Amino acid sequence: MSDEVTNHLGGFRVENGTRSMTESVLSRVHHGIFMMAAARLQREVKMVASEAFVTGIEGDDFKNEVEVLTTLLDTYSIDSGSVLVSVFSDVTALTRSAKDLRQLVTGLDSIRVLCRVEAGRLGANSVSLMPVIDQLDKFHIEIDATLERIMHLSERVKTLVEASMPRVFNGSLRYHHS
Repeated sequence: MSDEVTNHLGGFRVENGTRSMTESVLSRVHHGIFMMAAARLQREVKMVASEAFVTGIEGDDFKNEVEVLTTLLDTYSIDSGSVLVSVFSDVTALTRSAKDLRQLVTGLDSIRVLCRVEAGRLGANSVSLMPVIDQLDKFHIEIDATLERIMHLSERVKTLVEASMPRVFNGSLRYHHS
């Protein structure tokens, strides 16, 4: 069981264990937010450029500029959405790992209870086991609370990421060019 726990803890690391999931997600969220801001600026520039072209302030040669701005806007929107989709997927996997770990910890908890029962049966001969059992009690409470917090925060991050997705991404989290 401890090997399974160790394997599941690997789910909290990415890039071959060189970075924590938190570092990776935070980095990508920052990138996604930057790209969303760039897309918003690009949209405003495109609107001003399109208006200048339509009103005749700019000549026909400016049409290429508007097309370039449109391409950049689409690229930035796709990039920001893709980054946020990857964050959503990783956070979903993190939630699943936390749930799996919680089940494994519950299994380990039954061993702790059996150990306490055995210590009670042994009476005075089990005095040296009591500090270990007490540590296991504290560990179980602490790990359970931590996993609960991870699951709660993961759900919150997923909700925020989904709300931040560019409108061109639908509920299936796939890009639909408009």
